Amino acid sequence: MQESKRSTLTAIADVVWLVAAVGAINWGLVGLFDFNVIDRLFTDRPTRFLYVVVGLCGLAALLLIPLLRVKTTVGRRPAHSRA
Repeated sequence: MQESKRSTLTAIADVVWLVAAVGAINWGLVGLFDFNVIDRLFTDRPTRFLYVVVGLCGLAALLLIPLLRVKTTVGRRPAHSRA
């Protein structure tokens, strides 16, 4: 894969993980303190669309997990081969 395509995919993956993390933190705040950051920040805008985007990013993040494992194990030696 070309380097520019790889960096674009990495940037997209970073955005997906960031949005999914913000969504997870928001749900944690809703559960713990009944405080919804999305509703507070976007009071005049339709928040349903934002919830759909966060949900889709969460699904995409789940699909990225296998790719993340491959990325972190490249170049590592198995534990039994270490001397």
